[in-house]
Parts: sequence; structure tokens; C-alpha cells
Amino acid sequence: MARTDKARWHLISPLLDELLDTDEATRSLRLAQIRRDDAPLADDLAQLLSKQTAADRQGFLEGSAVSAGASLAGLALGGYTLDRPIGHGGMGSVWLAHRSDGRFEGQAAVKFLNLALLARGATERFEREGSFLARLAHPHIARLLDAGVAAGGQPYLLLEYIEGETIDRWCDAKALGVAARIRLFLDVLGAVAHAHSKLILHRDLKPSNILVTHEGQVKLLDFGIAKFLHDEAHPAQATELTQLGGRAFTPDYAAPEQVQGEDVTTATDVYALGVLLYVLLGGQHPTSTDTQTPVQRLQAAVDAEPARLSDAVLHGATVPPVELGEIALRRAATPLKLAHSLRGDLDNIVAKALKKNPLERYATAAAMADDLRRYLNHEPVSARADSLRYRAGKFIRRHRLGVAASCAVAFALLAGSAGTLWQAQRAERQALHAQEERDRALRELTYAEAANEFMNFLLTLGSGKPFSTAELLARAERQVVKQFAADPVLRARLQLTIGVAYGQSGDAVKAQALIGEARASAGSAADASLSAMLDCELANVQTDGGQHEQAAALFSAAVERLLAAPVPDRAALAMCLTKRGELEGVRGDAMAAIASGLEALRQLGTARPGQRTLAVDAHTTVAVGYAGAGRLAESIRGYESAIRELEAMGRERTALGGILLNNMAAALSKAGQFAGALDTYRRAFEVHVDVDGAADANPLTESNYAALLFDNGRALEAVRHFEHALGTAQRRGQTHWGGYIQLNAAPALCSVGDFARCAKWLEAGRETLSAVLPPGHAAFGAAEMNAGYLATAQGRHARAREHLAHAVQIARSGGEPRPGLVLALSLLARGEQRLGDLAAAIGHADEALAAAQTLASRSGFERTAYLGIALAARGHVLHAQGNSAAARPVLEQALVNLEDAVQPGAAVTQEARALLARIGAP
Repeated sequence: MARTDKARWHLISPLLDELLDTDEATRSLRLAQIRRDDAPLADDLAQLLSKQTAADRQGFLEGSAVSAGASLAGLALGGYTLDRPIGHGGMGSVWLAHRSDGRFEGQAAVKFLNLALLARGATERFEREGSFLARLAHPHIARLLDAGVAAGGQPYLLLEYIEGETIDRWCDAKALGVAARIRLFLDVLGAVAHAHSKLILHRDLKPSNILVTHEGQVKLLDFGIAKFLHDEAHPAQATELTQLGGRAFTPDYAAPEQVQGEDVTTATDVYALGVLLYVLLGGQHPTSTDTQTPVQRLQAAVDAEPARLSDAVLHGATVPPVELGEIALRRAATPLKLAHSLRGDLDNIVAKALKKNPLERYATAAAMADDLRRYLNHEPVSARADSLRYRAGKFIRRHRLGVAASCAVAFALLAGSAGTLWQAQRAERQALHAQEERDRALRELTYAEAANEFMNFLLTLGSGKPFSTAELLARAERQVVKQFAADPVLRARLQLTIGVAYGQSGDAVKAQALIGEARASAGSAADASLSAMLDCELANVQTDGGQHEQAAALFSAAVERLLAAPVPDRAALAMCLTKRGELEGVRGDAMAAIASGLEALRQLGTARPGQRTLAVDAHTTVAVGYAGAGRLAESIRGYESAIRELEAMGRERTALGGILLNNMAAALSKAGQFAGALDTYRRAFEVHVDVDGAADANPLTESNYAALLFDNGRALEAVRHFEHALGTAQRRGQTHWGGYIQLNAAPALCSVGDFARCAKWLEAGRETLSAVLPPGHAAFGAAEMNAGYLATAQGRHARAREHLAHAVQIARSGGEPRPGLVLALSLLARGEQRLGDLAAAIGHADEALAAAQTLASRSGFERTAYLGIALAARGHVLHAQGNSAAARPVLEQALVNLEDAVQPGAAVTQEARALLARIGAP
């Protein structure tokens, strides 16, 4: 079968799973039925099925890799021995095993993968499942005990064996009521939230993957198609690996974006959780019936709007009405009583989780859990309008005995006029909304006029005399109190503006003081938006000052007040959410920062001319969040959006424009897009030259530009820019910046043969940074790597190996793979090749390639310079081993990556191309 595009694979995948799970006779009949409707689709399915048949004939070890028969019984894997099969499906089989090495007694589940899938890269996917599970440590997630490859190349995972019942059957068997089912479901949400906190999606949440033990403990199973959150970000054509593993899902629980091949996020798991909760509470699926085919179920997930949960249990949605009595009975209720208990908050919570648009769902499992806990505590939930009537209803639920008597008379008096009042209230709300918007627009106009007149006054007073920024702000601070003594709202707004200006000029103490004065000025004014903005600006200053806990509390209270307003001020809300996202990014909560930034953009909508700066900030918050999560393709798109907003204002060639371009270039570089990073750094440097002049342009930006010039094969240009950047940093007294520049410049100096200055700068940079950085800092890993580069250039290969091994050690200590690890391992592999230690060389080349693949998967880019560099190193080592036949395709793939991500003159590209030419055609 030729490589299949996304759309076609979404037709094939559920049908393949269906066919693999049937016997031969049923499979033939079903395939014939498919052929009548779509012959090419049947041909593709038949070809995939033939691989399974061939694998079954070959056997595992000597026989089948996934046979469900007794042939594997007695096979030893590590300290365990296989007993019997306990599960089998299209993707593989699961066996029960017992501990057999005498160390202790116990059982485990051993998971194998179909050999029919191995040729298409499913081994990589299978190994990835093990690495994912190893990162998860939660009482409601099945533990990974071990992983390995059996004789003959069959990979397996050794998992905690869970003896229990699927969550839906367990609840039905015990006739649990609604509240008890929700409490159990909260354990599921806790497990999924833990996975999300590790940047892992499950992507196949369904009852068969959620067991409840005899003790009532929930256990989440099977991360077989789990993926890092950023793994789906790249929109390129699906690879065979992705087709056979990464895009597998269960039709009944697939989110619309999964079915349509779009980006998957934490909201994708939320959709599956919404389906699960619908099934647990309502006893039926929200959109699918038992008579539909998998393809029809997928279509329903995209197009069919689910009935409200309370209506479904009363009238039937996807089950016959005759079954509704039994469904209610298994929930210790009648249909009418069950509908009553689900109506309202639970209707809205489930409906929000099942929204077709991911942005309209709960952003995370934790957010959904928060609403369910609020429901259980009779508190307001976010899934419905936060009206006064609604809050009052919740108050009555929590304090029903205290208010019952007083309400009785009121209800009697109001009963006759309820319909009339409802109509009047609805019209009044609409009029109130329009009036509030008009009043808000008038207030903004009044403020703009006052601010304009005030600034003109400040600038024209004493005309002809130049003022510094500090002098101008001090004058403004004094004048605003005099001029607006009788208008506390305008005084507060202008004090806020001055306070923000102080903050932007670097005077955090004055900024905090002025915002404090503005809060005092506004204290007597009933302006909720102004109060919230003041709190958010104060929280922003506290963020800059490291007062993160105080800032978080202020942000939370301000956002809550804005949301509680009858007509929320969307601009104020967007500002608070954006600045809260900046704090979340600083605190390392990348997913929260992304959510805050995206919600700010949603609230802002199409930014008006006066709101474009706020839109820039919101897009930047999103970009920084995605970068923190390693989702670099999405981070770059966020920076591009921010830059477009600046361009719309004509401010792209400003200091802020240079900063955004620099940050976007850094993301491109980390993603291994060296050619794109070089061009973006060039643009950033040109902006800094425009703003500051050539002599004072930002030296770090120029140094970054120089480093990318070298990476793209332009060493002489790189040296000139390194020299200029170092001169600028030293003239400014930025000693530690000079240290970074000297370290980064070493490879370029070596490349042009200036070994003396290379060694001198390398030592000077190391000495400078040793005074300010801890010993294990990544900068010293770069120093060791560049020292290895120098030693290699001088022909001192044994010394180079020592430096590069130390660089690898420092890079590994950082935890998850980073670009520096790929580069250090690749250089080490080449160094060991030169020393003749080919066994060590191939090991380090393979490790470099694995790290590069992980980085590419996370970044959202299919082809990267890091993949090209690692593949090139592996190709060189394979050739040195005398295995040219294996080296050729590796070098070809290296060039595919390098030619896509790096300019043609790069040394690694030229070396790989030259070696491939020597090897010649097969």
C-alpha cells in the first residue's frame, strides 16, 4: 500500500481494527461488503490484512509474535514467565505472567505488538509507550514494571496486572447513584490530569481502558497511542508510523479533531472523558448507536449534536425507549428521578466537555474535575451563566433549612407573575447590555480625551527645554493629583498609566507606588473594570519583583470579578488574562500560560486599533507558553501572529519588534530550522541596528546571528559579527554577555584556522561565566563541546574525546534530550570513529539519533538539522565499519533533513554529500 494521506487513513483505521478482531469467515464477508461500496479501500485493507496473515504464519521467535494460542505459555521474559493470553486485538496481544525468579511472588501483564505492524515503525511507537508510562507515577495509573525486546526482536512492556472490571460495568453491577459515579469519575480525571501535567495525552480513553479493582480503586490503562502534547502540531502528511500507531483511536470515543486529522490537545482527552461521563450517568452513547458501522460512528462524532443528558435518560437518544427503565434502575432511580438529578449543572458540564470545537470545551481534565467537585458541593460551576439567580439557587441548596420558611410566602406571591417577569427581565437584560456597552465606550472616550489633553500639556509646558523620561514622569505624577482632584476615576486611570510607564522604564518601586495611589484614588468609585485593571497591573509589577504568590492571588481575584460582571469588560479581561499567563509562564506552568493567552485572544476578538498592543502581548504569552512546553512549531506561529499585529501598527522596526524576532529565531534554532533561524536573526539584528545604531546594536542578538551564520556554513561572516558583538558587550560593560559570545565564537574561529584565538576566547569565556554560573550549567557543556571541536581541528583526537564525553555528561544531566545533547553525541561518535572505537561510536550515534527524533517529535517539525546531523554521524560510522549498504540510506535521509533545514554551504551537509558520492549508487 502506498503512503496513505490523513483523510484516507481515517477511513482505513477503524475498519482495520474491526476486521482484525473478527474470525476469518466473518472477515471475508465484511471485506466483500466493503468492496461493493469502495473497491480501492477494500484493496488497501486486504493488503494490510495480508501482512498480519504472513506474520501469523512466521510465528513468534520461531512462531507468531502475537498468537493468542498456548505456544507462548512458559516463555520467560526477564524475571517473569508467561501463563495465558488475557487480551488480543488489532494492535497486539496481552498475556498474564507470574514472577518466576524467586525474588518475590506477583503477577504482571505483558503486552506484545503485532509483527504485521513492526515494518511500519510500530516498534518505535511501542518503545515510546514505555517511555511515556515510565514518566507517569499516579495511584490511578497502571505502573510500568519493565520493558524490553525478546529474542527475535519482539518488543514487550511489562505492566502492573490489574484485576478488575471496566468502570461502566462496575458501576452498573453495584447500582451506583449519580453522586457515587461522579466521585469515581473524579479519580479518572485525576489520573488524566497527571498525564497532562507531564505533557502526555492518552488519546484512547474508554471504559475498557479504565478498570476498577475489587477494592474500588480506579486504574487507567493502555497509553499505547499516547503522545506528547506537541506531537501532532506539524500539519505535514502522516508518516507510516503515525498512520499505524499515532492516529489509532476508538471510533465511539474519538473527538471530532481526531476524526478529521487536526491538532490534538488536552481538550481531545476532555471530549473522550465527556463521552465516558455521558455513558456512566446516562447509560447510552451521546451520538452513536449499536447498529452503526465504525465509519458512521466517526461521522456522528463530527456532525451529530448529542441530546442533553437529562432528556436522553427520559426519552432515549441512542438507545430504544424500552431500555430506559433498566438504565435508571442500574442507577438506583426511575427515569423521571434520574432526569431530574441530571438536569441543570450536569447537563451543562457534560455538554461543555462534548463541544465540537475544542476551544469551547474544558481546556484540561483538571478544569472539568473542578466543576464536578463544585457540583457535588452545591457551588456554582463554570459551565453555565454565572447569574445572580443561579448563585442564589446554589446558596439555597447549601443552606436549605435556614431559608425554607421565608421562601414559602415569597414563592406564593411570585407564582402568578412569573411568566410576565421572565419576559420583562429578558428585555431588561438586553437593554442593560446595550446600555453598559454604550457607557463603557463613553468612559473610554472621556479617558482618551483627558489623557491626550494631559500629555499635550506636559509636553508643551516649558517648550524648548529637553526633559528626560524620569523628569517627565515625575512632573506627570505631581500634576495629575492637582488637575484631577475632583475626578477620582480619571485620576486613577492616569496614575495607572504613569505607573505602567515607570515599570517599563525599569523603576519597579515607583511603579508599585503609583499603582497603589491609583487604587486608593479609585476606592470610592464603583468601577469594577478599573479596579480589576489596577489589581492586574499591580500583580504584573509583583511578578517582575518575584512576588509570585501575591501576584497569583491578585490575578485570580481580578479575573473572577470581571467574569462575574453582568456585561464583562472583555478588554480588561483580556489584559488580566494575558498578564496572568506571563506569570504562569515564569512559574513554569506552560499549559496554564497557553490557556490564559488563548482565552485572552478569544475575549479580545478582532482587536480594535487601540487594542493591538494588547493583542501583541497575548500572542506573545501564547508563544512563550508553547515554547516552554516544547511545542516549537506552535510557538513560532504565535510569534508570527504577534509580529503581524506590530506590522499592522507600523511598529515592526522597534525595540519590541527586534525582541519578538529574536525570540522567534531562538525557537526556530531550537527546532533545528537553521536556515529559517538565520534569516529571522538577520531581521532582528537589522531592527536593533535601526533602533540603537550599528555601534550599539544588541550584542546577544548579533552573537546569535553569528552562530547561525556558522551553522549554515558562513564562518568568515560569523567571525566578523562575533568580533563586533564582543566589542559592543565589552564597551557596555556587559561582562557575562561577553563570556557567552566568546564561548559561542570558538567553533567559527577554529573553522577559519585561527586556533590561537579560538583557545584564548574559549578559556576567557569559561573563566568569565564560572564566576556567575553553577558548575553543571549548560554553558559549560557548550564549552566542553567547543573545546572538543578545537582539539579535533588540531588533530588531538584522544583529547577531543575527553572533552566531548564531558559535554555529553553535562547534557545528559539536564534530564530530557536537548539540542546540545544531539550535537555533543554526534561529535563524540565521529571522534570515536577517528580513534577506531567503532562499537562506542555506533552506540553514541544511535543515542544521538534517538534524542534528535524525540526533539523533532516534540517540536512539530518533521525534518530538522538535528536529525540531519545525527543521521550523518551514524552514516559515517556505518561506512567506517565497512557497511556501505547500510550507510547509504542513512546518509540519504540525513541529506533530506539537512537540505530542508540548513543552507547548502554547511560543513555537515558537504561532508555527508561527499561520502555518499564516494559510496556511489547501490
